[in-house]
Amino acid sequence: MTRNGMDGSIVMDAADPAYHAHLLQMVDIMLNKVPESAGICIDGTASWTKMSPVGDDNRTLCGGKYKCHTQVGTFIQTAKDVGERLRAEGKVFFWNPSQPRADMMMHFDGIFSELGYAMPQIALQALLTVNKVNIMWNAGCYINSSYNSPPISYSQAAGRVTAKSKPWQCGSENWVQPQNLAELTLSLHGSLHMGIMYSPPFPGADHSAYPYPGDHKQLYKHYKNLFFLLKGKRWLLKPHAIRSIAVAAPSASTEPVRIPNGVAGGGSDDGNASATPLPISNIFSTRSGVVLALGFGTPRAAVVVELSSEVVKADSAAIVHHAGGVASSATAKVVSNGAGIAYVVALGGDGEAMLQIK
Repeated sequence: MTRNGMDGSIVMDAADPAYHAHLLQMVDIMLNKVPESAGICIDGTASWTKMSPVGDDNRTLCGGKYKCHTQVGTFIQTAKDVGERLRAEGKVFFWNPSQPRADMMMHFDGIFSELGYAMPQIALQALLTVNKVNIMWNAGCYINSSYNSPPISYSQAAGRVTAKSKPWQCGSENWVQPQNLAELTLSLHGSLHMGIMYSPPFPGADHSAYPYPGDHKQLYKHYKNLFFLLKGKRWLLKPHAIRSIAVAAPSASTEPVRIPNGVAGGGSDDGNASATPLPISNIFSTRSGVVLALGFGTPRAAVVVELSSEVVKADSAAIVHHAGGVASSATAKVVSNGAGIAYVVALGGDGEAMLQIK
């Protein structure tokens, strides 16, 4: 064990048979005592960066002098054993990753991450959860809610909650949090784009936003129908699933910008800053069917999206969803070469839309 864990705690080596058995026993106690629980989520920890001089993993040398074993291997094996025990009872196993790695995530069903305020961790976690659930915490810096009643005070007043108490997530220039309603809306667009469930303010939330006057809860309610479409999401990774996107503003008289192979936009293909910006796009396979997420677009612009005929069929029902629960049918048209299906989609009032094909 090492006395340099979080807040002076002691880090135990889960490779020790007695401690490993103790961890599994705690899982069994939870299954027995709290059968209503959906499962377990473990907090992020840097203990896996430690080395243990007790034991040999046959690949690690500490200081180049003596045999030892890294806690990475211990973490992976423990996660495997815990995950198998939970899934045998129909439960899930989640992790709040501090430094996410593919090998360390393979035995988890998803993540419940506090790194929803830091890039590139947000993008990295999205890429590591293309086939897993991805939930991000929300520090609430834009509403000041967790400043006033945090579960842990991050102020400089010896741990006391004060009028100036402030979560540490909000204090770094490198960790950009939305500061107003417009920025929060774009954060929701980004979450939809990457297949992330973004946490709204919730009573008693740990390290996250509390309900508070001015917390923009109506915006979360406005967007909840779009997030519901991401249930069971898996990134659709077939090549050129999005063949092209064309955009024209409602009043535009010129030909729409056309981007081959579904390249995510945010500008035009000729670098013309005055041209109608392309919406950012991503495509998923979900419980609701194939879902195309469009965001960061021009409000109420007309969008022509061509999807691969290997991904969707022309006779499949196509529905356009906007924030606020507004839905309408989309017209499908087979393109001349038969390789794609084109859909006309009107973006919503925030430049958002979800195209559901089932």
